[in-house]
Amino acid sequence: LFRSHERDAPRHVAFVMDGNRRYGAATHGAARRLEGHAAGGRTLGDVVDWCVSAGVSEVTAFAFSTENWNRDAAEVELLMRTFREQSDAILERA
Repeated sequence: LFRSHERDAPRHVAFVMDGNRRYGAATHGAARRLEGHAAGGRTLGDVVDWCVSAGVSEVTAFAFSTENWNRDAAEVELLMRTFREQSDAILERA
């Protein structure tokens, strides 16, 4: 990322997380497409680690849109649980 030019790293980086269900379906099959959410959370943790290593002091992740509230209640609960688990893990590492 910015490893060799740490002084040139931006102060803030933002990401829009999109396509986790599509990734899950492509990787695990349609029946297990929701596993993409956990994979996206783990990948976000890796990205935050890279940003911290590069000298980025603020990271924003847009991970849940208002349209997501219209999904099946079980999927919304899975997304909230994934957020809680992954955000705790990311904060511990940061």
